[in-house]
Amino acid sequence: MVRPADENGRDHRWNGGGRGGIVLGPAEEFTDVEADDTSGDVVDSIALSRDSALWPDGVVPYEIASDLPNTNTNRVHDAIDHWEANTPIEFVQHTNQNDFIEFVPANGCSSFVGRRGGRQPINLAGGCGTGSTIHEIAHAVGIWHEQSRSDRDVFIDVKFDNIEEGKAGNFRKHEGANDIGRYDHGSIMHYPPYGFSKNRDKTIEAPEPIGQRRGLSEGDLDAAFRLYGPSDAGTVGGVTDDRQGISFDSDVSPDPVVLAGVQTFNGDDPVGVRMRDLGDGNAEVFVEEEESANSETSHAEERVGFFATDEGTIVDENASPVGEAGVVATGQAGASEWHTVRLDGTYSDPVVSIRLLSYNGNDPSHLRVRNVGSNSFKFRIEEWGYLNQAHTDEDVGYVVLEEGTHRLRDGTELDVGTIDTDHDWTTVRSGVASEPVVLSQCQTVNGGDAVVTRHRNVGGREFDVRLQEEEAENGQHRTETVGYLAISRPDTFEFGVALDDVTDEWSRLDYEADFHELPATVASIQTFDGTDPASVRMKNPTSSGVEIQIEEEISGARPANEDCIPLDPQNVGVERFGNDDWRVVDGNSILLAFDNSQNAEKALETIRSYGFTQQCFVGRPDPGMSYWLAESPSSNGGDRETVHVDEQVAYVATPEGLVYYASGKQLGEAGVVTRNQASGSQWHAITLDETYSDPVVFAQLMSKNGRNPAHTRVRNVGSNSFEFQIEEWDYLNQAHMDEDIGYVVLESGLYPLPNGRLLEVGTTRTNHSWTSVSLNSQLGTGEDAVIVSRCQTHNGGNAVVTRYRNVSAGGFDVRLQEEEGSNGLHRTETIGYLAAVRDART
Repeated sequence: MVRPADENGRDHRWNGGGRGGIVLGPAEEFTDVEADDTSGDVVDSIALSRDSALWPDGVVPYEIASDLPNTNTNRVHDAIDHWEANTPIEFVQHTNQNDFIEFVPANGCSSFVGRRGGRQPINLAGGCGTGSTIHEIAHAVGIWHEQSRSDRDVFIDVKFDNIEEGKAGNFRKHEGANDIGRYDHGSIMHYPPYGFSKNRDKTIEAPEPIGQRRGLSEGDLDAAFRLYGPSDAGTVGGVTDDRQGISFDSDVSPDPVVLAGVQTFNGDDPVGVRMRDLGDGNAEVFVEEEESANSETSHAEERVGFFATDEGTIVDENASPVGEAGVVATGQAGASEWHTVRLDGTYSDPVVSIRLLSYNGNDPSHLRVRNVGSNSFKFRIEEWGYLNQAHTDEDVGYVVLEEGTHRLRDGTELDVGTIDTDHDWTTVRSGVASEPVVLSQCQTVNGGDAVVTRHRNVGGREFDVRLQEEEAENGQHRTETVGYLAISRPDTFEFGVALDDVTDEWSRLDYEADFHELPATVASIQTFDGTDPASVRMKNPTSSGVEIQIEEEISGARPANEDCIPLDPQNVGVERFGNDDWRVVDGNSILLAFDNSQNAEKALETIRSYGFTQQCFVGRPDPGMSYWLAESPSSNGGDRETVHVDEQVAYVATPEGLVYYASGKQLGEAGVVTRNQASGSQWHAITLDETYSDPVVFAQLMSKNGRNPAHTRVRNVGSNSFEFQIEEWDYLNQAHMDEDIGYVVLESGLYPLPNGRLLEVGTTRTNHSWTSVSLNSQLGTGEDAVIVSRCQTHNGGNAVVTRYRNVSAGGFDVRLQEEEGSNGLHRTETIGYLAAVRDART
């Protein structure tokens, strides 16, 4: 239900005119016009100056002029609240963004349509109520008057003889725009019957009430969601024949059209994906086996991919229609019955994807398509051959897309195509980023037996697909045309100030983005409030967040040679000291402490494998012996002092795979790997999926399986590869157990991201002395800058981290920092950094 706001900001229930249409998109220039709202007869106007554009990521920066009357200011706040409560569009206070709207006092109510660039006024007279303000905001986000639709003459009669001189332009049809959905008399964007009347006679005759200004109608909401509402795509692992819940992005409508398909081939019995309890942004999914050969229906764990979108026309990033989605409800009388779906649009090469959205009938079944045409297709609910082919009513969701590659407004990339295949595997090369979500649907009925499509080896820009009949059949099937939809979400690139008060105690960083998989995350200390050598350490990473701390090293905690004891790896064992206290010990000496036995045993294996022949600190007593820095069991950690003052931590997080910037071009890639460290001389090579001209590498330990202070070190950064190691501080033995390492590789340069912000990636050279770095002035102004950096070279052999001070949008100071026990000097290294400006997180 829409929640409209009246002139006083109160909410009340109101039924709109049902899902309807809105004229969307650009239009030609014509003279600005304004209308006085004080009489209640004329309520709005259009003011256009150029082709309209949409606001990046659905975020609209705004200002309220200081001389706007308080009454209008309150109405602006109420109107914004109404938009944010009912649509995916977000309004933020203008800071340094180039494009923004400003609510200003004027003699009428008017607005430009869409984002025009730079400062963009919304004119508000004293008589412009909350409803009219909602209306003018709709223009600013790209929505036209309803009576401007090209098909309006079927639904209303415009009386041009009754229109004021010079005002007929407000009633002109916009043939070049996109009419989406059916006509909506209840739209807040519709003129009233007497708008711009010169003689008190109607200017618009309509069979239903028109011109309401109470709030956005269902049709208005439909337009907003089609322009700015994201689709949602992702995968969920571990799906079996038991139901498993999935949730969709909060900005997707509560009852979307959902396509789902098995991405893996872990179980070879014929299966399809079934859904139930779809609604309120959630659904349950499971893999459903057929029982033609036996009644056993348990199935191995599979990864299931899904794509959720709103009903209606699907538009690309330019607001051009590329397809449509819908839901029908029907049953199946028998195998010979075919249901026809008439499409709203006409397509050159349509590809149909269709799924059961309900689970009213429990016979294993799926959907079969044939006769795919330019504006229609046929389908049936297809039960497996051993069943009677009659099926009760089900909700059926379909998505029809034009063949080709499309980029949606939320950054989602779609690769739509067809391939001919049979029961043998066929490899398909995808046109979207690596690790796509793949959905496929048989488009023909050349073979009469029931059949589903199966996938394997999804990833690396390709996948395998084949047809699969029921288990009791001979496994052979005629060649069919299979339509496929490969989906990638390349635009989720989150950066920010995680927390302002991170210490040596663990803090939780919760991501703002809804990552479906574990993202690669890299973090840096923004401040220099504590001068002891330290870096950011992470543990317990998930798709929703990670725990972080400031981890100091303790090379200066003890005098040289004190408590450095000989170590015999064969005499080391694991002992339990408490409920969550497991320690690797050698006699009375604690070597490592863990909160579970599994990690302690892994550490023991590492010790026995490698023996720790490295020094325990510089100047060990006997170079021929193996040593460990000892702790007494009774001291519960000894005298290691690792307390660190509050620091500000910045981070960047992005899903594994390719990273894109706003124009859809590739910016870099990200990944997560698991590695251990046998010694300080070991380097791990990473081969990249793509080739870069001037890449910068950021790597981060995302787990804390080993207790020794450590970080990542990078070298040999090339066009398609780099090397890294888990670098412990010099006083330690340099051997380290398995850790998860996230990496982000970005091309040097200045890039607009899909959320409208700019990202600068570059390098500088520094040593142990402070070096000032100036940032590109286009990043903006303010103190809320995000800086993440990593050493790119290995010129000096001592362990080192980067530290900053004086971080702002204009620049920062950076230097290298060795362990406290060293002399503090380090050779010049190349430092890679990324910089952006955004609001601080709390």
